[in-house]
Amino acid sequence: MLQSRARAEESRLDVERRLKYLGAARVSLDVLRLYWDGTNVRREPSRQHVEILAECFHKEGCHRLKLHNHVPAKISQDCLDSALRNSSVSAHQLLNGVPELTFPDDYKLDYLHGLHRIEAAREFLSETDKWWTVDLYLSDLDTNLETCLIEEYSNEEEPSDGEVYRKIRQYKDNFIFRQRWRARLKKTRARDMTTLLRNEELTEAFDSLLPIYGLWDGMMLTTIHKITPMKCPELITNYLERIKEFYSDLVEGDEHAMQKIDPATVKAIELRAPRASTKDAKFLYSEIHGGRIFSAFSDPEREEIWRRLQTFEGLVPSLYTFFHDILYLELLTDSVRWLTRIPKNKSLIEALQKRFTGVNQENGLIRIQRTEGTFVHREGNRADQIDYGIRQLFAFAMREYPSMPREPKEEDLLQQPRAHAVPSVLHCFADLASDLGFASDEITALKQLGTDARRTYPRSRPILVTSGPGVALSVRCGKPRCRSSKTDRNLLFIDHLHDTRQDQGDGITSFFVRKSVYLAFFGRPSRMGTPTMDNDMED
Repeated sequence: MLQSRARAEESRLDVERRLKYLGAARVSLDVLRLYWDGTNVRREPSRQHVEILAECFHKEGCHRLKLHNHVPAKISQDCLDSALRNSSVSAHQLLNGVPELTFPDDYKLDYLHGLHRIEAAREFLSETDKWWTVDLYLSDLDTNLETCLIEEYSNEEEPSDGEVYRKIRQYKDNFIFRQRWRARLKKTRARDMTTLLRNEELTEAFDSLLPIYGLWDGMMLTTIHKITPMKCPELITNYLERIKEFYSDLVEGDEHAMQKIDPATVKAIELRAPRASTKDAKFLYSEIHGGRIFSAFSDPEREEIWRRLQTFEGLVPSLYTFFHDILYLELLTDSVRWLTRIPKNKSLIEALQKRFTGVNQENGLIRIQRTEGTFVHREGNRADQIDYGIRQLFAFAMREYPSMPREPKEEDLLQQPRAHAVPSVLHCFADLASDLGFASDEITALKQLGTDARRTYPRSRPILVTSGPGVALSVRCGKPRCRSSKTDRNLLFIDHLHDTRQDQGDGITSFFVRKSVYLAFFGRPSRMGTPTMDNDMED
């Protein structure tokens, strides 16, 4: 059935192509303009791909007449007739040769694909030889045929994972086009795409980002297989919603404006801390006011975007940062899962909520861990106790995940050996869970493990910024480096992670990064007062 549908669609498009095809001509590069329908994002050339093609032209020559190098273009019958007259060319010649067509100086011929070869030709060809071979079609093309012509690739570039996902979602009601894009994925990436599309909640979260075209170069399908086993859809969704909220706020929720945020802009701003780091702020100010990013916006619009960008707390998120930070979240969830079994069709968060019994809690008070073995109380209801309790379990995992790796499954025993969990750390983890009101068979079992003396974490005020360059962009997402992990360990308590103070310096610290990643996944609690000596009650 699939083959018959594909054959029927192919036959229909072939008939339409023959009806609307007018022939081929040599056209000046000055006349050619990439077609834009005014709704989707205007495509910009990749500098890297242009340079690669220009180098190929230099080494192999520029073969403009070869059929697979032609670019398709749309033209009205009236404009074609005028060009034929001005060029002393007949319609018959278009179909039986490649004559030169001349157009008025102010005329632009919209070509449908071949952006990078045209841009490379502009740079490579001499001023007296700047033309390209164009296949001409009547402008009243069938929508599906136009789409096929736009999306034809001649090995100019491999589509990114994000582009394939966007196209599959764009054509969710067009089976043939959807399958055509899925066919571009091979082996593991194809399986990962299937896994993603079967997860309606995750797909819906990604779909909310579709208007922000510039994000999608950061998608990594090869990480999708890690998301479902973590069983943390709430945290995944929180991060994706934070991405949407950030880019939406930059343009006051204007969806059309979101489409104008291009990949170069996202690449420049992701992982920057414009409010905390003066170094990042200076870089972004220069790029924005120089028109190198947010280039599709006017000067007044860029000024307004800059004003909003300066107020953003934390690191600028993107799909690139999301897929790298997933690797960190995996380490944390592996640790927290020591405390409970997760029922079928339930999440880790839901399982922990079920394990909350209120043991060791006082009505109307939240128990807050300040250091190992030191707690204070603040006002809050049962829902707050559960929320803060779960957050504190993850904070413990942030401190101790290297000592609490998940036990390998039996079928994984032939793989590279993993470090085993440290019994004394698991014992401390179970004690904390019990202190915060959680109870389970797993917690009881862990409390039977041997324990060394409790680890001590000196209470100190975390440093968010530094007078030096601070943490490099390359290590602001993903798994923490060993040195920074050890340095930050005594600071990773929720009082510090929820602290709303905003410092400013040249660069940011590794703790600033950890705090930003935590807030991306968890957000701030709905009830959060600034801790003071007056409203804290020591245990």
